[in-house]
Amino acid sequence: MRSLKKLLLVAAMVLALGMVGVVAANAADFDTVDVTVTVQSLGVSVSPAAKAIGVVAAGSTDEIPTGAVVVTNSGNVSEKYKLKLTDPASWTAVATLPGSEEYRLEAVFKGTQGVAADFDETNDVLATGDTTCDGTKFATAADQDGYDVATTVTQDLYFCFDAPSDTAETTEQSITVTVTALVM
Repeated sequence: MRSLKKLLLVAAMVLALGMVGVVAANAADFDTVDVTVTVQSLGVSVSPAAKAIGVVAAGSTDEIPTGAVVVTNSGNVSEKYKLKLTDPASWTAVATLPGSEEYRLEAVFKGTQGVAADFDETNDVLATGDTTCDGTKFATAADQDGYDVATTVTQDLYFCFDAPSDTAETTEQSITVTVTALVM
């Protein structure tokens, strides 16, 4: 009988401990967290896709077409831009006043129509290699500088052209300007 009492006591204790374990397991609190992520997307768009300077005289300087090319951050992060040009087949871009079969093209971001005084040889000359906007390069003001441009923000880009001193080309030449978005 003593053995039976001991056995019943042990069984009761095991049962009680098991119930405590079940109660403890059922009483555990939990919560969830949603982890979200957006993959960085750089993007830039320009409009219009072409900007005509028109007919100019050989050796003319400071030819500024009316109206801007609107550059828009179409990505999902703040960006800075880099600019470069591609020479037409017969001309070569230079940083100084152009000679024969040479030209100079400058660019600035500005909120209003560009004028000759807005462009300078130190910071605004486009080249065939990339030049990154840094708040000074291609800049006229802190809010129009191609640097730290927030998502969906637009900035106006103006050009200034200096023609070759002389050229054999009398047909329209096309200079491609590439604007590339970079992460800040």
